[in-house]
Amino acid sequence: ILMKGHCVMQGYYKREDLTKETIIDGYLHSGDIGELDSDGFLKITDRKKEIFKLAQGEYIAPSKLESVYSKSEWVTSICIYGNSFKTFVIGIIVPNRETVLKFLNRKGIVETKDLKEVANIEKYFNHPEMIAEIKAHFDSMAKEASFNSLEKIGKFFLCNREFTIQNGCLTATLKLARNVIFKEFENEINHPFGQKIRLFISNIEKYFKFLNNHDIHIKSKNNFPHSSGIASSASAMSALSSCLVDFEYLNSNKK
Repeated sequence: ILMKGHCVMQGYYKREDLTKETIIDGYLHSGDIGELDSDGFLKITDRKKEIFKLAQGEYIAPSKLESVYSKSEWVTSICIYGNSFKTFVIGIIVPNRETVLKFLNRKGIVETKDLKEVANIEKYFNHPEMIAEIKAHFDSMAKEASFNSLEKIGKFFLCNREFTIQNGCLTATLKLARNVIFKEFENEINHPFGQKIRLFISNIEKYFKFLNNHDIHIKSKNNFPHSSGIASSASAMSALSSCLVDFEYLNSNKK
């Protein structure tokens, strides 16, 4: 969103550097991302600096996604994460514990309906059936909101810590302190990608075992062998190729 007119400031007082960054060709660059609704009204949807790009080249506006998924009965707070090395977005979710309790009641796992009587409810946050139910619910919300496939939450985890001002996960104006949240939950964020990397390594081993068994030799990266025998490893190659983005990420970070 760019603004121009007599009501817009001329610049920052004694800060020419900030003025050059903010006012370009007479337009004030607000840093906000917006859209015009069906009635012609301007709606702010995100901050430009918070938008990230996935490995496919698709730009994702996290606030847009959060504004939809936060309406879920399962969600108390949510923060969307992704970067240019990843092929899907991750949801960092503070769950609604009352909804979790209702699920546990429905499945006969606990009998009490009083949350205070459930000791350590966090131990149920990874319950497979509940995770599957939440995922289906999120997919339904994404479809209703007309999200594209990359705006759907690919992976998510339920965290046992609230987002608060006290722990730094919220700013004084109650906005998400994304860098703090990403640092706080770094291990959980990397876990889904760790699974994919292990799959990649497994497929590498299977593929080269296949080459060795069929006495096929790769001379160079650009001189790939052509053999009818390779067709039998098509499924392995398909799974392998889906993991190449993570390989590039590992290689670039020398891990």
